[in-house]
Amino acid sequence: MERIVDETRDVGARARPEQVEAEPGPGSRETLAAEQVGMLQRLVGNRATAAVLRAPDGGTATETAAPGATTTTEGAPPQPDVAPLAERGTEAGHPPPARPTFDLAGGEQILTGAFGSIKKIVPGRIEVLEQADFQAAYDKIYGKTDWSWEKYVKPTYGGLNGFAHDGTNYINKASAGLHTIVHEMLHNNCAADFVNVVGSRWNEGTTEVLTKVACAAVNEPAPTTYPGESPVVQVAIDSGLPLSDLEDAYLVGGAKRLIADWADANCVLSWAKIKALMEAHDWAAAKAGLAPKASTAKAEGAAEGAGAGSESGAGSGSESG
Repeated sequence: MERIVDETRDVGARARPEQVEAEPGPGSRETLAAEQVGMLQRLVGNRATAAVLRAPDGGTATETAAPGATTTTEGAPPQPDVAPLAERGTEAGHPPPARPTFDLAGGEQILTGAFGSIKKIVPGRIEVLEQADFQAAYDKIYGKTDWSWEKYVKPTYGGLNGFAHDGTNYINKASAGLHTIVHEMLHNNCAADFVNVVGSRWNEGTTEVLTKVACAAVNEPAPTTYPGESPVVQVAIDSGLPLSDLEDAYLVGGAKRLIADWADANCVLSWAKIKALMEAHDWAAAKAGLAPKASTAKAEGAAEGAGAGSESGAGSGSESG
């Protein structure tokens, strides 16, 4: 629609002086409301509006109408065909939110969205390294221990996607995904008492469960990298351990009350025995031990008969490849 120009100057310049200055005659359009005149001006232009105003009742303005304008038999243009305001919606369309990026900000965005109401997520630092540099960074920390790359990582997992240590997330560029950053960042936000209460294997299983919860909220893939540990934690949830309690224990604290005491009160095996089975990598027996106490004695016997060896994991939070 064209911009409205100065109406008085436009009519005076285009019409004959006597048509503009003449007294209104019988049947003139002087009774038209100002808003109606304004609508006519916007629809057919100032010149055609002036002709409508000059025409007597019953006359037409077709001879002076703007080119292409349609009029009714009485000379007034038809009502424009527009959608009522209510049909146009109240929100403008926008591009979808940007996907989280493969960096520290992306991991923080995902974890804040999932758990920001429980704890303020501390992103820490990140180092995305090529395979050789990643392995060297790992051995710089663990190389002189039983958890070195050659003694522990290679025979146990074959490789790692990442690990966390002292507030830094080390990411293996060759194999990691955004889920790896999320996983390692979770380790850096873990409550101080959690690992001591639950052990390294339950710790890794819980970290993977929470990684999946957080990534699912933004449709970010999070494959299983701890196929032994995380299913055991899931069995505990299925047996009645509230996910919210697991999240609180991991991020805020209180693992003894929320996890160990829950297991002692509700499961066929004590938490001490379940933890020992986890450290021994006896996943089947740990699952059986997490069965509710109302379960059959057969489940209890299967769990009791399992070995209870102990083996702790590598440092604070590695993700297997």
